[in-house]
Amino acid sequence: SSKLSEEELAPYFRVGLRGLENDGDFVQAAKVGLKAIICSPRFLLAPGEHTNPSYAKAADLSRMLWLSGPDDELLDLAASEDLTGGILRAQIHRMLGDERSHRMVRSFSDQWLNLRSLNKVTPSLKLYPEYDDLLNHYLPIETRVYLHHLIQENLPAGRLIDSDFSFLNQRLAQHYGIEGVIGQEMRKVSFPPEVPRGGLLTMGSVLKVTTDGFDTSPILRGAWISKNIVGTPLSPPPESVPALEPDHGEATTLREQIDQHKSNKSCYACHKSIDPYGFALESFDATGEWRGKYKIKQAHRGTFQYRQAGYYKWGGPVDASGEIGEDKFEDIFGLKKLLLAGERKVAYNFAKKVFEYANGFKPNLAQRLHLWDFIARSPGNVQMRDLLTEVLAYSLTTDEE
Repeated sequence: SSKLSEEELAPYFRVGLRGLENDGDFVQAAKVGLKAIICSPRFLLAPGEHTNPSYAKAADLSRMLWLSGPDDELLDLAASEDLTGGILRAQIHRMLGDERSHRMVRSFSDQWLNLRSLNKVTPSLKLYPEYDDLLNHYLPIETRVYLHHLIQENLPAGRLIDSDFSFLNQRLAQHYGIEGVIGQEMRKVSFPPEVPRGGLLTMGSVLKVTTDGFDTSPILRGAWISKNIVGTPLSPPPESVPALEPDHGEATTLREQIDQHKSNKSCYACHKSIDPYGFALESFDATGEWRGKYKIKQAHRGTFQYRQAGYYKWGGPVDASGEIGEDKFEDIFGLKKLLLAGERKVAYNFAKKVFEYANGFKPNLAQRLHLWDFIARSPGNVQMRDLLTEVLAYSLTTDEE
């Protein structure tokens, strides 16, 4: 919306000139100048001074949705100061329909769902010998394509919890035990009612990132659901309480460990609201594969020895039951039903996460009330694209009110 003056560019230009004078290498000097620009707070934080408020909106909107600068259509609207009201919402819809919106979905899911930590977790080859780089590559792609589809098709927010489809290829389908999917191209695959997949909770990317690559922890997964899906705030654990190491020899042993851990009153207050979610996901191992029993790793002589069958034995049966308040469930199917009963709460938490992503800070009380009022006033199910549009439009106009 405005051009940089020679005076504004001078500090970065001088950096490159000094590099050229000292080393005589033009390419390296140019790189130094570019690094100075890219590392500048003025570039990273995009404070910007604009000739009118519409230019600021155009810049912010393109940053939020495309992680880039405005295109000609946005700039033309900004020049005529028409980026308001229904026109602003129409532009959000247009930009969401553009291929560049995939950048937003990737960045948002990396932060909201913590998928950026996916490669920090390396599954044990003793326990999961079939896990490979190809599967690791496609797990987060499934989640991104699924989220993008929910937004593009304006599907209900409840699809975050459960659905009868996902986007798979042959390698993902093999991992999930789904037959009839051939080839590496991602495509929409429908599930029969008995398949536990569908929704974010049972995606391999989420199930992997909420473990340490060896054992699963109902506490860790339960805390992830409470924070990222349900929206229940969590207090940090007391420093005096030691970390709980899961023991999957027997399902009863695991529950006894956690029950003993919760005997501390300061621990029980949080655990009563997070552990049940994690117990429901015990039917999935650290790679997101379905299981009926736990695997117990076994020692072997060779430090780097690999065996396709792995080095483990089968332990006790998985118990995926739990209760939230007075409501009990037996497995992941039961938990999904309970969460869907509070679909508006899930939509509200999603709205808060989008607001935080778009603005760089959490919504205050007045902003949270606005988001909740929009959801409460929505007839029937809250639709994903409508909700995203409301959050972005509100974020861009809240300073004007």
